[in-house]
Amino acid sequence: MKLLTLARDLQRRKARERHHRFVAEGVRTVESLLDSTLDVVGLLVSTSLADDERGAAVRDRALSRGYALQEVSEAEFTSAAGTDAPQGILAIASIPARAFDRPPPVARFLILDALQDPGNVGTVIRTAAALGVTATLALPGTVDLWNAKVVRSSMGAIFSHAAWMCTWSRSCHFWTNMRSCAVRPTRTVRPSSPRWTWVERTGWPWWWGTRAPVCRHQSPHGRHIAWPFA
Repeated sequence: MKLLTLARDLQRRKARERHHRFVAEGVRTVESLLDSTLDVVGLLVSTSLADDERGAAVRDRALSRGYALQEVSEAEFTSAAGTDAPQGILAIASIPARAFDRPPPVARFLILDALQDPGNVGTVIRTAAALGVTATLALPGTVDLWNAKVVRSSMGAIFSHAAWMCTWSRSCHFWTNMRSCAVRPTRTVRPSSPRWTWVERTGWPWWWGTRAPVCRHQSPHGRHIAWPFA
C-alpha cells in the first residue's frame, strides 16, 4: 500500500487497529519519532518542504537511514494531514506492543477513564512522563492513544512513555496480580457504573498504587482521572 493511501486510511481508529500503525505529523513530532526506538515505516512529504530548512533536514535524516519516502503535491498531502495548517511532513510508524503482567517493585500509574479530548490526553501523557509515572492505562471510552492529535500533543512523550489501551477484563487481571506485590489500598472511587460495583464486591478498591498514593481529579467531562504521585 502506498504511503499516501495508508496515511489517509490511518485517520480512522479502526484502520490504526487493523494495520497496527499510526501517523506522526509535523516537523517536531517527526524529529522526536526519529529519535525514538519505534519502528518507522516511511515518510510522506509535500513538495514545499524543501523551502523549510528544518523540515528538509528531517527529510534528509530519514533518507540517510533508508526509510521509504514519498513526495506528493500540496493538495495530496493536505488530504492525508490532520491539521489545518500542515507543515508538509508526516511519518508512519508501528504501534509498539506495551504491557506488563507484574509492575516493578516501586511504581506509579496514571489511569484514564473515558477522557475523550485528544489534545488533553496528549498533554496528560506528556505531564505523566515528566513526573516519572511508570505507565498510563486508558480504560474503555478514552480516545485512542495513537490518534494523531494525541501524538502531537504529547510532544513525543508517547514514543517512550509506557501507555496503552486497556480493557476492563485486562485491567482487572492486572490489578489482581498487583495484590501479590508491595501495595497499599487508596481511596475508592465510586462512579455509578455496574463495572465499579463488581470490582468493589471483590473486597479490594479499584485504585491501587505500589508504595504511592493516588489522587483523584475530575475531568472537564465529568469523568475521573486517577493521578498517582509520590
